[in-house]
Amino acid sequence: PNKPSVVISNGIDTKEFKPQDPGDFLKRQGLLRDKLNLVYVGRLYPEKSIDTLVRAIPNVVKIHPNTQVIIVGSGYLLEKLKKLTETVGMKNYIKFLGLVSNEDLVRTFNIADIFISPSLAELEGMTVLEAMACGKPIITTNAKMNAARFFVSDNGFLFEQKNAMALSEKINILLSDEKLRTQMSVVSLKKSKQYDIHQSVAKLENLYYSLIK
Repeated sequence: PNKPSVVISNGIDTKEFKPQDPGDFLKRQGLLRDKLNLVYVGRLYPEKSIDTLVRAIPNVVKIHPNTQVIIVGSGYLLEKLKKLTETVGMKNYIKFLGLVSNEDLVRTFNIADIFISPSLAELEGMTVLEAMACGKPIITTNAKMNAARFFVSDNGFLFEQKNAMALSEKINILLSDEKLRTQMSVVSLKKSKQYDIHQSVAKLENLYYSLIK
């Protein structure tokens, strides 16, 4: 505890993750056009709390019926989450894409109107950074074990972990205000620049050289 410490981000490649035209991604994935897209990317594991997102959607589509949720990732909870989607009557609104290519991963971020991470625990939250680098508003939890919460200030909202109603309220605020989404997108893009992987490498090199000296 008395030793000096330095925190350095894992870093993201902002030359790869950036705003771009998603092309025919929606069509290829069988997704509807002209929808408000809520996107989650990550493992389908308990600590990601994806069921909270699923449970939030009924309250979202009551106000914004032109919404679709796109979930990218794999994990042993897939079938359970699909069943939950049917149970809450959201089968037509929530789409599970499984794993996608690296190129389509970037396109996935770019079709998002809002990127949502309901996670209970993140060591850093790389998908949040990647979404920010693509210029997207962020909604994530205020969970103590969620380090990604520190990326969110003027570029999105925090909500109480496992609270589906609180999540739906944040989503509805953003979906109702295109101007606010645009403002948050600009902030996300700007904030992401400080987490470029080349900066992380430079910081690591500087740290190593300082120790050698």
